[in-house]
Amino acid sequence: MPALKNSRHEAMAFGLAAGKAIWAAYVAAGFNGKAHSAASVVAKRPDVQKRMQELIAAEHRKEVQSSERAIEQASIDKGWVVQRAKYIVELGIRGGAPLLGKDGKPTGAFSGKPNLNAAVKSLALLASMGGFIIQRHELGQPGDFSRLTDEELDAKMIEVGEAIGISGPALQKAIAGR
Repeated sequence: MPALKNSRHEAMAFGLAAGKAIWAAYVAAGFNGKAHSAASVVAKRPDVQKRMQELIAAEHRKEVQSSERAIEQASIDKGWVVQRAKYIVELGIRGGAPLLGKDGKPTGAFSGKPNLNAAVKSLALLASMGGFIIQRHELGQPGDFSRLTDEELDAKMIEVGEAIGISGPALQKAIAGR
């Protein structure tokens, strides 16, 4: 969708996509800051909502591409992250690196105190990477989907999924599997 014809509506969509509160986006877009109810009316306009979702999806795609380039340049892969996260869990639980005796063998003592905070954070990372933690994100306004038929809901899922970069076949498979 190209930029909205009304420049203030476009600015409002940008503000909302950037995470501004409705009132702050309304004022920043150049609207008269006297009527609070008017801000909500503009924010709920279908064209403003659709443009806001497109801007959020575009920003998400940029972030994903940037992260992929950075990971590729640093030669980081999942195996590398898992290996290091496991090491941090172990260090955090036991309290640092093992101390070695004069003969070069571990003495059974460790170089520091346990850091359970680091261990828990690393375990959370590993759980997330392993698919044990499901992250949900709500798109749209509360109640947007409650009045849709199953067919309308399927079409909306495909539209929103494609807007955030999920392939059509993957979406079809997900819909068929529920």
